[in-house]
Amino acid sequence: MSVCIKEIPFIKGFTSTFETEVIVNNGNFIVGYADAIVKIKFQVLSDAEIGPEWIWRGYSESTYDVALLIEAKPKLNSVGDTLRQLKTYRSLVGYKIGCVLKPVIVTYSKLDKATVDFIGNEDVLVATFSEGAA
Repeated sequence: MSVCIKEIPFIKGFTSTFETEVIVNNGNFIVGYADAIVKIKFQVLSDAEIGPEWIWRGYSESTYDVALLIEAKPKLNSVGDTLRQLKTYRSLVGYKIGCVLKPVIVTYSKLDKATVDFIGNEDVLVATFSEGAA
C-alpha cells in the first residue's frame, strides 16, 4: 500500500516595508542612492492531504524574510554599468538588511531574451513595463 501526500500551502502573516532613496555608503563616503528597498516577510504553512478524509494540519511551516534592492532605469543604456552598480550596493547594504537581498532592475526598455537571461545569470531580477502603464 502506498500513500500519496498532497501539500496544501497557504500564506500567513505577510508584512512589508518600503523605503526610497536609501543612502549607500562605505564608511563616511556616500557611494550612491538605491532607488528603493522593499522588505517582505511571510510564513508559508502547509497542511497535507493524505487521504480523502485525512488531513494533517500544520504539516510544515517556513518563514521567508527577503528584501528587494530596486534600481529604476527608465532607459537601460548599459547593462554592465547597472549590474556593477547593483552588485556594489548589494555588497555595502546586504549585511545591514539582516535577510536575503535580491537586486531588481526596473525599466521601460525592451530587452531581448538573451539580455534578460544574462542579467538573471548574474542573480538579478528584471521587471519591464510599457511606458504609461500604471
